Amino acid sequence: MNDEFLPPVDDGFVKKTASPEKFHQGRHADILKARESNLAPVEVHTVGSNQFGQCGILRDVRKIPVDNTLGSSFQENQKKLADSNHEWHQQFKLVSAEDVPREIEKFENAFGASGRKTKPYQFTNIAAGRQNSLAIGWRRGVQVGRRDWRVFASGLNHFNQLGKHVTVSAPRDMDGNILKNQFDERGFRITGEQEEDEIQEEVLAAFREIDFSSLGIPNIYRPSHISSGGGHSAVVFCHEEYDPFGDPQENISRVTQYPNLLVMLGNNDFGQCGHEFHSFQQVIHTQKFFNKKFETVWNPVKVFCGENHTLVFSKNVATKPELGWRIFSFGLNESGQLGVGDFSDRLAPSIVNVPPLTQLSTRGDFNLGVDLFGNIWGWGENSGGIFGSFTTDGAVTKPISLSLVAKQLDSKPIGIAAGTQAAIILTAKGSVYTFGTGLLGHSGAMTAQTSPLPVKIDQQFFGRSKPVAVFAGDKTFGVLTETGELFNWGQGRSNCIGIYQEASAKQNQPFPWKVTRGVGEKTILDLCLGYDHSVALVIP
Repeated sequence: MNDEFLPPVDDGFVKKTASPEKFHQGRHADILKARESNLAPVEVHTVGSNQFGQCGILRDVRKIPVDNTLGSSFQENQKKLADSNHEWHQQFKLVSAEDVPREIEKFENAFGASGRKTKPYQFTNIAAGRQNSLAIGWRRGVQVGRRDWRVFASGLNHFNQLGKHVTVSAPRDMDGNILKNQFDERGFRITGEQEEDEIQEEVLAAFREIDFSSLGIPNIYRPSHISSGGGHSAVVFCHEEYDPFGDPQENISRVTQYPNLLVMLGNNDFGQCGHEFHSFQQVIHTQKFFNKKFETVWNPVKVFCGENHTLVFSKNVATKPELGWRIFSFGLNESGQLGVGDFSDRLAPSIVNVPPLTQLSTRGDFNLGVDLFGNIWGWGENSGGIFGSFTTDGAVTKPISLSLVAKQLDSKPIGIAAGTQAAIILTAKGSVYTFGTGLLGHSGAMTAQTSPLPVKIDQQFFGRSKPVAVFAGDKTFGVLTETGELFNWGQGRSNCIGIYQEASAKQNQPFPWKVTRGVGEKTILDLCLGYDHSVALVIP
């Protein structure tokens, strides 16, 4: 997600009774202000492949008796027991039987698509990685005026990239409690102790809360930004009252005592979690970095996970946000995606020698950013010709200014998103450009095209609404308009772009198409395109 860390807006900005036009005023920042304000209900909707539970949606959640699923005559026996007022009848316990669909054909509310118990959280941030999803939500806390913040996750958890989740082999009831007393289909108590072995869950079929209690993070911290990559995830924690747009002196005092924390989870084979340990969950502590002219204090604000590397926005607490952020990188560097001038992996954060950036994006093995003056910078893998306007080399190890790319635009870029082989740009005039390799959306051709320079997509594809945000996934693209309408296209396997009636239908959409299935006239605030699924923040 390519966004800006913005403060809440006034109370009248996004009330549910307002018309859709009130949510977006034609600027990329307004979408994010609406999302951060949380004054209207905000839901998490998902679509696409659900083979590993990455959409977090369950079907046919039923209540069935424990240890009686194989008894063909159980219902008849239970009725007889009820008619005879058998003393054990009331003690039968029920558990949930869940059916995980392999594909979700339209956008659905991931926290409301099944009969399982959910809590009323308001959601502010989303992320989609390789076969997993993350979401940040809050609800009113016990103390007046405080919010209870949580991070939720679903999908593939082979590397514990979604936290450590352990289940006990003993049966549980609908509330998740272990059943101490069990009964057979005749109503008699089953004697003997049941073995209870802890089993680590590698697939989370529904959204579950990530437990950070083992890290000792104070309860005055809250999650503020999330990202997920190929096999690792990241969460930024900040003080609950920290305001990056507030008084610098107050921020200096607060952050000095409570500095921002970066928590990394998951696979660390290449150092993409920023430490030398093999622990699945680790805090990257406060540290100082030196270069020739200045000292930069580690203060992570936002984090971006690529396939096997990580980028971090960090800034001095006394610096105004509009002055840009410094970039740090760590992880796999076989394609120069760390931007440090070589191909050596980094197990700890390293400074990227690039001017302060206001925007940054990564998905695969290359990165794109925009600086204060509207210049576009890039580094990393060049297999899709994304840097073809500058070089034909297969990799770029240092950030380069893509001046020829910027010259093709009709105005200053205000939004940028990097996919796996292509990228998409939004300008101040509301124009959308794509370049690289893929179904770029401007010609309507069903085969992939390659363009080293950005090509403008006709405004007619988006109707009369002005585009205000752009997104990119694995060979997929998305555009959000000022009225909350979403247009997707690309090579959307498993219907991850959510525009076809059946997932088995054609997977290639060569030009922007409005997403209506599952969202209808709902207002979409944010989108994250994963590898084979998508996650959206939606106001119902």
